[in-house]
Amino acid sequence: MLFTIVSTYAGAKLMMRRNEALSVQLADISDELRDARRAARDDAERYNKRVLHIALFANFCLWAVIKYTNFSIETINMITGASFPLQHFVMPLGMSFYTFQSMGYLTDVYRHKYEAESSFIKVATFITFFPHIVQGPFSRFDQLGKTLFRENKFSYDNLCKGARRILWGLVKKLLIADKLGLAVNVYFLDVQGYKGAYLWVASVLYGMQLYADFSGYMDMVCGGAKIMGIEVAENFERPFLAKSVEEYWRRWHITLGTWFRDYVFYPISMGPSAQKLGRKSRKKFGPRMGKLVPSYLALIFVWSITGIWHGAAWKYVIWGLANLFIIVFSMQMETVYKKCRKACHADRHPRIWNFFQVFRTFWLINFLRVMSNCKDFMESLTYYGNLFRGWGTMHIDGISSFFPSMSRIDIIIASFFSLIFVFVDLMQEYDKWDEFVERVPAIVRSIIYAGLIFALFMYAGGNNDLTSGFLYAVF
Repeated sequence: MLFTIVSTYAGAKLMMRRNEALSVQLADISDELRDARRAARDDAERYNKRVLHIALFANFCLWAVIKYTNFSIETINMITGASFPLQHFVMPLGMSFYTFQSMGYLTDVYRHKYEAESSFIKVATFITFFPHIVQGPFSRFDQLGKTLFRENKFSYDNLCKGARRILWGLVKKLLIADKLGLAVNVYFLDVQGYKGAYLWVASVLYGMQLYADFSGYMDMVCGGAKIMGIEVAENFERPFLAKSVEEYWRRWHITLGTWFRDYVFYPISMGPSAQKLGRKSRKKFGPRMGKLVPSYLALIFVWSITGIWHGAAWKYVIWGLANLFIIVFSMQMETVYKKCRKACHADRHPRIWNFFQVFRTFWLINFLRVMSNCKDFMESLTYYGNLFRGWGTMHIDGISSFFPSMSRIDIIIASFFSLIFVFVDLMQEYDKWDEFVERVPAIVRSIIYAGLIFALFMYAGGNNDLTSGFLYAVF
């Protein structure tokens, strides 16, 4: 982390000094000497680009060596039959998050989005800000810095809002995610032993567990920052209400998606190589493909990196490429979808059509998610195969049989708060949540908060609960 902080600060500082020197240089050159002014700007641009590339290369190489050396060795051993020994590195806490965030800051400085910060302490504080160091969000310096570096006085209103957000995050983590995790672990530790409906339920339980776990963490981060008067970027926007896989990824882990959009997708899709490929595609396949091909090229890079960012294993790479395939296929088939919607008269029944889209996306996302929770890709293939086996011979011994290792009270608690979770998401989706809360009398809200705290004390952290930290911390 110290290397990232120092290199980030030094790189931005060097670019800032070169820009200041350019301003002085241009002041001494007459406006009539356009070639000289252009040459001075080009020289400064080359210098800043060189500084940026060195910093990016050094930090991303360090991150890749620590995180992916053993993955590379295992792949080489598997392909060649060699037996190169694995290395033992200690992965710094939150390295994937603070590396990407720091390099985003450097890139923004290079693009003149804002000036480089002259204070080393402020840069270090931005990178190491403790609420988001483990699982994000990926903060931008110009956004987080507005409230992080100002004088923040105690505010009772912020205390109340932050505490409520933390309380809701704890409920999602401890009373939903950790409870469901008991059943999820049983399913995924014995993929061969379950078939049919049980594994379909397991995929939904895992999707809900991951959402409650990750969004619960973000609620605690945002709530803790709010108490200190600091605004942290939101990372979720009701992803399970998305109508397509592409929309889902605009709603899930929003700051990671915008990071890839700004620093990978746009530079590649708008770059000379992609644009040249787009012009060739336009001549050969028409104007529509001329627009889509540069995007397809950029998406290949985005989803390959997204997959490998989530974990050093081929299952994550394949998971990323599977998402890529679905998104590209949907983009390519958009005109066909429009004809199908018209033929089915979907516009006459928009609610039914919207429900179908949400339902389809929900199952598709959970289907893909299975891959990331299996031991490896081959086990995920076994899981997918077993989804369609055993229906004729399956014996269901009551609803509780779908929740192995969970007691009856665990099932009731997890189900009850999951329904509340869904209700809150729906109210927020239609911008009715704040109005609903305001209409609830203060005494009733106080009783609800007391009830949630009581439920946490009574039912969270039991002997059987899965209390092994946050799921996204391993990525």
